[in-house]
Amino acid sequence: MPITGMYFKKISGEKIGKLTPDMKIDSSLAIKELSKEGTEELPFLKFLFNFTVSYSEAGKLNFEAHIIFADKKEEIETLYKNYQKNKDLPTELKTALYNHALYKCSLRALSLSEDLGLPAHIKFPYVESKK
Repeated sequence: MPITGMYFKKISGEKIGKLTPDMKIDSSLAIKELSKEGTEELPFLKFLFNFTVSYSEAGKLNFEAHIIFADKKEEIETLYKNYQKNKDLPTELKTALYNHALYKCSLRALSLSEDLGLPAHIKFPYVESKK
């Protein structure tokens, strides 16, 4: 199941309040739309994702991105029809799409959060000295 590309449609971020020690950092990722595009002979699926990082009342990062998925014509048709009917995808495909989106969006979120003075939304490894 080849993911052939991903491109961002929208990237936004804002710091609107003060950072607090008890501030919660939440993130969410969701498929918003699925469209079938391409030609009759070479169709592909285009997934619109939304990835959001919320910093309680302190700020928010938002990313919208398209992931392009190509496969055999019959597989594209089946996936598209099943999604339109059930709003669900095979687990293997969903896992691949979400992991791809999380990886790409998290890299951008780290950079944007640093630029805005917001903490990273994921924990980094660190070194401690022995006492």
